[in-house]
Amino acid sequence: MTDAPQLEEPGPTLFAAPRAFATQGLIAIFVLVYLCELIFAVDKNSNFEPSVRTLAYLGGDIGIRVKGAGEYWRMFTAPLMHAGLLHILMNAFVLLLAGTLVERMLGWKWLLGLFAITALGGEAASLVFGAQDVVGVGASGGVMGILAALFAVSGRLPAPEASAMRTRAMQFLIPSLVPIFYAAGSNVNFFAHAGGAIVGLGLGFALLKLWPQNRANPPLANAMALAAFSFFAVAVYAIYPIVKLRGL
Repeated sequence: MTDAPQLEEPGPTLFAAPRAFATQGLIAIFVLVYLCELIFAVDKNSNFEPSVRTLAYLGGDIGIRVKGAGEYWRMFTAPLMHAGLLHILMNAFVLLLAGTLVERMLGWKWLLGLFAITALGGEAASLVFGAQDVVGVGASGGVMGILAALFAVSGRLPAPEASAMRTRAMQFLIPSLVPIFYAAGSNVNFFAHAGGAIVGLGLGFALLKLWPQNRANPPLANAMALAAFSFFAVAVYAIYPIVKLRGL
C-alpha cells in the first residue's frame, strides 16, 4: 500500500485575491486633491492645469520654504498634488497596475505604508539634490517606491510569476529614472523618482529577508499602517497653514 500523495501548500498567488480597495482609495484621494487645486486656485486655471503660484500656495514642495520657513508639512502635501491632467492620469495608471499587485500580495497596510515612506523619501531627495526655488508636486516618488518594492518582493513568487512581475516593474522604472527617455527641458523631478525608488527597493528587500516562507502574511503590517496613518494625519493638519496662506 502506497501513501497518498501530499498536496503542497500553494504559495503566494495573485489570482484569487480580494479587490485592491486601498489602491483605488489612494487614487480617489489624488483626484479629490486635484479638484481642490482647481476650485481653490489662486490664479485662473489654464486647460485644467493650476498655475505654479496656485501649487505653491496650496502645498507644493519648495526647498526654500521647507528649509527657510520650517514648512515641513509640504513634504506630506506635495505627493498628493498634481500639476495637470496628464500628470495625474499617468501616476494613477501606474499606481493602479503596481499598487493592485502589491496590495494583493502584501495587503493594504503595506501598500499604504510603502506609499507614505517612499513618497517622503522622494521629497527628501528632491530637497537635498534638487533646485530649491522650484515648486514640486506629484505622487511619482511614492509610485516609484511601490514599483521598486514590487520588483524586490517578487522573488517570493514562483519563477514564472516573479519574472513577469519584475519585467512589468522595470518597464515603468527604467523610463522614469533615466532622463534620456524624456524630452529636453521637461519638468520631471528625477531626484524624487530616484529617492522613492531607492527607499522602496530597500524596504522590499528587507521585507523579503524578514518574511518566512511558511508565513502567509508579511510581518510589520501594523507598523506600516501606523506610518501611513501618520503621513495622512500630517497632510490633513496641513490644511490649517494652507488656509492661512491662501487667505480663505
